[in-house]
Amino acid sequence: MLRLNTKFIKACNCENLQVHSYCITVQVLQDSRIFCRKCDGHYNLHVFNHSLLNNIRTIFYKWLASLLLICAMVILFTLLDASIKDTNFD
Repeated sequence: MLRLNTKFIKACNCENLQVHSYCITVQVLQDSRIFCRKCDGHYNLHVFNHSLLNNIRTIFYKWLASLLLICAMVILFTLLDASIKDTNFD
């Protein structure tokens, strides 16, 4: 999975050269070169590994937390309702 953004970055040691991170990433992938042709400096790019398992795990934990929160709210409202019904307001 490739995560893209449109930020301007200083990709190499060239003076006053700002490029989109998307453009330089595509160039690196197409040319298979991690060094700039003008200044022979390496590109300042960071590669992140986003696996499908981590995404599924994150979604599961969010779903589980939401379910536990809903259950806690139902229990709280049930106890609150029972205590209000038992209270005599006379």
